[in-house]
Amino acid sequence: MSDLLEFTVIFKKEIFPMQLPAATTVLELKQSLESLSGVLSANQKLMAKGLLKDETTLSEANIKTGSKVMLIGSSQSDIDKMLAAKPVSNTQLSSKPVAATPRGGIHTISSLSSDAPPFSEIRELKGWPQSDKARQILQKLSVDPSIVAVMKKHNWRVGVLSELTPLEVEKLGFNMNKGAEISLRLRFEDGFRNYESIKNVLYHELAHMEVSPHNDEFKALNSLIKRECESIGSGRTLSDKSYYQAPTEEEEAMNAEEVDNGGEGYRLGGEGSSSSSSSSSSS
Repeated sequence: MSDLLEFTVIFKKEIFPMQLPAATTVLELKQSLESLSGVLSANQKLMAKGLLKDETTLSEANIKTGSKVMLIGSSQSDIDKMLAAKPVSNTQLSSKPVAATPRGGIHTISSLSSDAPPFSEIRELKGWPQSDKARQILQKLSVDPSIVAVMKKHNWRVGVLSELTPLEVEKLGFNMNKGAEISLRLRFEDGFRNYESIKNVLYHELAHMEVSPHNDEFKALNSLIKRECESIGSGRTLSDKSYYQAPTEEEEAMNAEEVDNGGEGYRLGGEGSSSSSSSSSSS
């Protein structure tokens, strides 16, 4: 049949061959994947050059014969195993309330405070240990004075700042549809990640607000964002021309380990491309 599509769905290290009519909805595809992946349809995210919406058909989502679709989600058995594991450590997380105002000496944020917040929503993983701590980290990032200042300077807005499931073991973050959602890995199985390390991944994902591929333009923007944020953190004001420097050798090495993962994303480096990197990246 001419409208029968043959494509693959990539989930972690598994590849599922699919053969479905072009009129199949994304929700129906998710339901077909439940028995294959063990992930409930409500917990699935499907990406192929962006997030696929439940109500669209495969044809409308531009899925064709030969397409690759990436599935992100956690099976109930994986969730149960994580919940049964020992409690995660919170030694790296401050117990102090998150301050929504900039530290002394920073005067560039107040003039921007009347604008809409740079992050419309924060979303931690529900049902995971210490989800309140995860939300606290996301909240801290969303009001971090240096991040807020740089996002407003570049006129960037993000719909959802979310927690990436720890079960996606090779990924540290992704930017979906240039800011519709930025998802960050906040923890490993035995504890939360260091705040500054999470923040560095956020710099990377913010660079994808303007540049998709990991090319020289991306590396320059990523470096600029980091230096702008560091300059705010040190109490200096932002300038359009004062803080860019060429990436350091350490930053170059870090960039060399980054690959696309279905959205524009950042993964644990050094192992070569995972199966997800073969799927189409977001435009």
